Amino acid sequence: MSTEDPPKPPSLPTVDEELAKLRILCEKQEAEIIALKERYEPTMTTIVKAAGTYGASEDVPTWVEAFENSIEGLVVDDTFTTSSYRENNRFKGLDFFHSSASSCKLSQYRVFETPRTNWMKVEAVVQFTKNAEGAKGWVHRGAVSALMDDAANFAGFNISGELNLFSGFTKQVFTTYSRPVRIGAILKLIGQVERVRNRTDIIITCSLIDPSYNNALHAKADCIFVMNESAAEMLEPLVAMKQKERGNSGADKSAEWNTPEPWSVEMSKTSFETVPDPAFRPPNRVGRYGLGSRIDDDLAQKIDERTARTFIPKAGSLIKNAEKHVTKKRIEQERTRLEAEEELERERVRNHPARGIGRVWGARSDS
Repeated sequence: MSTEDPPKPPSLPTVDEELAKLRILCEKQEAEIIALKERYEPTMTTIVKAAGTYGASEDVPTWVEAFENSIEGLVVDDTFTTSSYRENNRFKGLDFFHSSASSCKLSQYRVFETPRTNWMKVEAVVQFTKNAEGAKGWVHRGAVSALMDDAANFAGFNISGELNLFSGFTKQVFTTYSRPVRIGAILKLIGQVERVRNRTDIIITCSLIDPSYNNALHAKADCIFVMNESAAEMLEPLVAMKQKERGNSGADKSAEWNTPEPWSVEMSKTSFETVPDPAFRPPNRVGRYGLGSRIDDDLAQKIDERTARTFIPKAGSLIKNAEKHVTKKRIEQERTRLEAEEELERERVRNHPARGIGRVWGARSDS
């Protein structure tokens, strides 16, 4: 008989050990998933970290990671912006904002529904590179306006909550610049659908804000996105439903939305009431002189004050002189007309046949 001890049963792991192993395994798998996602679907955080010119990972605002890790909103599929898609579909050139060589790094859009307008909005994280530089260290405003156009397009494509690619085009982008944008700044881009007008026109408001500084506004744009006929036909039931939910009769109460504001000067001591609108004067809400800031408002106020001091009295005196000139001219014309009529009457009497006969008879009677 063998004197060896019987084998001991395997030790059962404790609950704490199992939980620790599972936690380590989950962390490894999560790290692998994140690595694969960043490899094939780079986020804005990854892009900013890779752009060494604009700061390291600690420079990425906390709201960026919160935005990308949020479960709210639907991520818009932007496969059509990739270089491979564009090459396979015979596009010429790269996408203006969504390619690796773009002047602005733009994350994938997220679609949300807002209770205020009862329509969809899109949001994305943006960062301008040195390729968008205008003045040294500052972003060119044309790049900002082009970014507004991109947001309006994606808002129009996703008005129903689902991506309807190339369902229309941007008809108008009316941009107001509030603050300059520094190269490398990380901002949030918003494209908000306001309403549908005239069946095919989508009114969209776009804005570029900085969540790190209490949502400071850098630029805002009033845009019009025009849907094609098939997209407008598909959207008609949704428009009717939303109008019913809002209690709207369907009448467009803002038909004059794109009409420039009239400019006039009220007159009190002259014979006329208004001065006509000067040519090429933009609406007041944009800034009359293109500066788009408080400087513009101050300049406009000074010019208006100077106009009130100098132009209005001159206009009154000019009109009075014009009235005098018109009155004098009419008197001269009337005098000339009367003189001409008198001359014609004398000529008619002088050439009348009875004038000669009377002279002969008078001569005979005198003899």
